[in-house]
Amino acid sequence: MRLCFYNNLTKNSIRQRRIIRRDFKLKRIVYQLEEENKKKDKEIFNKDRLISEFDEREIKLKNRIREISKSAGNTPKVQNYTTRLVDENKCLKQEINTVRTNQINRINKITQQKNRITGLLCQNFALALLRYRELINTQEALQNAQAWNFNENESDSDENSLYIYNFNQNLDIGTIAELVDAIDQSLNDTTICRTVLTNQIKRSTRSI
Repeated sequence: MRLCFYNNLTKNSIRQRRIIRRDFKLKRIVYQLEEENKKKDKEIFNKDRLISEFDEREIKLKNRIREISKSAGNTPKVQNYTTRLVDENKCLKQEINTVRTNQINRINKITQQKNRITGLLCQNFALALLRYRELINTQEALQNAQAWNFNENESDSDENSLYIYNFNQNLDIGTIAELVDAIDQSLNDTTICRTVLTNQIKRSTRSI
């Protein structure tokens, strides 16, 4: 009986370590994605400003072409200058379209990464809840062990009681309320996902 208890305790401890390692890995991925998003947001801001400058240049070129056409007539020199301005305007339009296309691609990639971050945060929640359940199972195993060893000598009983007391202190850290708060803070402004996760926590904890 005692050997079975310690085997279960060892298995629970191994599972908890695996959960912690996986949780750490997911958090590191989330951090990397968030840093990439910050860089892309900065690039998008700079490109938006560049597009605005291009738009202003295009408007000035069009106005300049109209002014020259009206005031100078159709002399060869004016025609050559007008043609050059028109060509410059075409190149500018192509450059603007290229920048805008790249902008759209960057925005789409950021959206995809934000969705991935949300998914990873949901996985972190699942791991946190799983770890909480493992702690509950370990607590029950320790309480059963205390009952089994109730008739053993006093020193063994005192040692088990101290272990259970320390375990309960650690278990207090993983209450469901704290899990909700931690996840709520991690999700930042994603209100919809926060609501879904909060409801999911409430539903899941009914079965614990």
